[in-house]
Parts: sequence; C-alpha cells; structure tokens
Amino acid sequence: KQDKASLKLSEAKTKATEIETSTYTLGKAPENLTPNQIERLEMIAKTNPKLFRGYTLKEHLRMALKMSSRDVTANFLPPRIFNSKLLQYPKAKVI
Repeated sequence: KQDKASLKLSEAKTKATEIETSTYTLGKAPENLTPNQIERLEMIAKTNPKLFRGYTLKEHLRMALKMSSRDVTANFLPPRIFNSKLLQYPKAKVI
C-alpha cells in the first residue's frame, strides 16, 4: 500500500509541475505560441479539461474585445458574457 500511495503522490506532483510550468503558455495568444508551448497546451487539453476551458474562454473574450463592431462581438460571444457589465466599458485609448 505504501508503494501505491507514493506512486500516486509522485504522479500528482508530476502533473502539478507540468501545469505549473505552463502558466506562461496559458497567458499567451495561440498565434504567438512556440511548438513546445503548443504541445503543453495539448497536454493540458487532454489532462485538465477545466483549465483548458478557462483558456479557451479567455481567448474568446480577448478576440471579442479586439473586434470593432458591437454586432460582430454580439454574434461571437455567448449572450451571458456579451450582456455582462464587463463589455459595457469603453475601449482603452493607447497613449
């Protein structure tokens, strides 16, 4: 039993380390990922669906905020996100 417990703990630590070292990957836009980061993202998609779902939601929101037309954005985002107060603020000006 001790061996099974240590094996499980070792696997959990390995998984945690892989995800921990992927934080930079999760913050980048997909078009800027390196091949190694793409592999990490694929690993996350297979092993941690909730984390990958969060990444895809972040990317959808990022793309929607870049769009210039409110109508296009409305078609791109789910209604509960589009109607939230988050999108009611004006776009920030670049100085």
